[in-house]
Amino acid sequence: MRTAPIVAMRKVTVLRDMSIAPEFIFAYLRSEIGRRQINREITGATGQQHLLKNKVARIVIPPPSDTLCTQQKTLISTVWEEERSVAARYAQAAQIVLSALPNSK
Repeated sequence: MRTAPIVAMRKVTVLRDMSIAPEFIFAYLRSEIGRRQINREITGATGQQHLLKNKVARIVIPPPSDTLCTQQKTLISTVWEEERSVAARYAQAAQIVLSALPNSK
């Protein structure tokens, strides 16, 4: 399933419940069930959608087991490391291309 692009606003809600690992919350909210809950709470009639702070509290996140949290944390940390590595390689590839162009020095 393709997701729509997101535009960030200066309105930010900080989740401070440290009883659930942030990696689990991240993965859960990106899941189909999490997205459905978010979409149900989104408001906005002018074409600009909002997820208001008081509606964030309505999103139900089931308490995960410690094993599941550990698995999620490990997997997401690995993905972030791979993403940084790929970004560095893209930058290196771009630099190689630029250095080969005339008048780039």
